Amino acid sequence: MVKNIQKELLPLYLNALSRSRLLASLIILMLALPALYFATKIQQDSSTERFIVKSDVGIAKYETFKKRFGNDEGMVILLPADFNKHFSFAPYQRLLESLQKIPVITKIYSPFDKYEALIKNADLPALKKKVENNPFEEKGGLISFKEKYIAFLLFVDIATPSGRTELFYRVNELIYASGFKPEIAAIGGEPVLNHFLGISPQESMKIFLPILFVLSAVFLYFFLGSLKGILLPLTVVGFTELFTFGLVGFAGGVFDMLSSILPVVLYIVTLAGAIHILHHCFTLEYKNREQYEKEVVQVFVDKFNPCLFSSFTTAAGFASLFLSSVEPVKFLGLYLSWGVAISFFVLYTLLPLLCLVFVPLKSKRRTDYFYQKVISSLLKISSGSTKTVLIFALALIALAIAVSGEISFQTNGLLYFKKDSYVRVNTAKLEHAGFGMSR
Repeated sequence: MVKNIQKELLPLYLNALSRSRLLASLIILMLALPALYFATKIQQDSSTERFIVKSDVGIAKYETFKKRFGNDEGMVILLPADFNKHFSFAPYQRLLESLQKIPVITKIYSPFDKYEALIKNADLPALKKKVENNPFEEKGGLISFKEKYIAFLLFVDIATPSGRTELFYRVNELIYASGFKPEIAAIGGEPVLNHFLGISPQESMKIFLPILFVLSAVFLYFFLGSLKGILLPLTVVGFTELFTFGLVGFAGGVFDMLSSILPVVLYIVTLAGAIHILHHCFTLEYKNREQYEKEVVQVFVDKFNPCLFSSFTTAAGFASLFLSSVEPVKFLGLYLSWGVAISFFVLYTLLPLLCLVFVPLKSKRRTDYFYQKVISSLLKISSGSTKTVLIFALALIALAIAVSGEISFQTNGLLYFKKDSYVRVNTAKLEHAGFGMSR
């Protein structure tokens, strides 16, 4: 059946595409508009509880805890306090009153609850004595004369990524408005962690994708020797990403930290397929446009089976992740399989159109000689010392098996961040003060 499609139907389809290239281009552009709309509807959610396996034995305890104590998330604000003779509780009081006005904050524990009379009278010696005699304030207390801080423990009734982000920025604004510099405040807890788990992949992509784009453009120009050789494959990549994100948005998909690798994987898969085809299109020999179009159609016919089979096996491999019991892994596999299928669709709709529109496709340099030289050198090395190569390969395999046992698995969301990141630095301050933020 596949052979019949390749030999009979595919040439008819490609010739029809060539004759109706303007109409086909308009259809693709019309499909791109709703795809763009739905892509903007994708929600971000990297909350830690999404990574909890539903069959985990601890999930029952977690659900019982939520029924008993509610769904509120804990958030801690720790502010330095020097407690000298000029010290004033007024800025801390202003901050507390401002925080109490935020609707999603259901309860706040602060030193003002325990020591209201002493704080009101600004009796620091008596306050210090009472605090130091209270064993509950020794480690992880809401006020410490030894560590010189005042802390607020907030309970937050919020469960959406955007809500957590909004709360984080709002708290920082109130800290600044109360007379403190936000950078001196240590803020931690589940809303803060989940906020940064949500925005970190986006921030990383802002750096990584431009680098990937520039490197791709450089190598494409080197291998295909033309500006068209940069434009065509990257256009195909762009439409693949757009249609995939549109489908995810249409299906009500949610992106998390794992899903952030989706655009990179699709970029690489689609670019590889496009180069595989374009390398032959750019080396065609032809006398006129008619001959060129026939040759292009033949290239796409010849490459249909390899592209179809590689796309099918890649999509099937990614789809197997859907069997995972971890929700983000499951949907990452689903999105990737969709993306690979869309990549094949774009390779055999948009790419032939581009090849037929941007005529002529000819490389300004021949890079075949470079490939042949490298490959022949590698073959000479391997054929001349087969025994050495085999021993080296077996040694690498043995080493890989030996060190594979050293791989450790961790689910602590804090360890996704660098040591000098906002989350790790502030969590370390809170840990030092006695707040068990990472346990």
